[in-house]
Amino acid sequence: MTASSSIRAFTIEEMDAIIDQHSHPILVINRRLRQHDSYCIYADQQRTSADAVEALIKLGHRDIAFITGSLDSPTGRERLAGYQSALAKHQIPVQQALIIEGKWQAQNGVAAVETLLNQGSPFSALVASNDDMAVGALKALASHNIAVPAQAPCWD
Repeated sequence: MTASSSIRAFTIEEMDAIIDQHSHPILVINRRLRQHDSYCIYADQQRTSADAVEALIKLGHRDIAFITGSLDSPTGRERLAGYQSALAKHQIPVQQALIIEGKWQAQNGVAAVETLLNQGSPFSALVASNDDMAVGALKALASHNIAVPAQAPCWD
């Protein structure tokens, strides 16, 4: 693999096929396979994301920004689904302007906050899909003199 080539993730179907083809143990982390669930260690990404959003809703927040992970990954899609389901459970409309796609890196958290502020989308709280993007978001909020958690709680 050269420095310019990209890393490609296996699909769930490909991972199931690899396990079928090998006799030695294989452990899959952070993915739930359809055929070989007992080979997997994973978290309920949708539930954990929903729990974070629900905690903010219980504090009175309704305009909750969300920085997704890569939406080409199951984890990114599941965390977004958790955000959306928590809002729906509390009859809070999803505001597409408050959803910014990230790619799991701190600079995506910075860029997401800059996008939210530049487009004038008011938010009272923010959930980032991972620690790195949360750190970037916190740095961007600080650079705009937005106090966390007083003015915008930030969860990952």
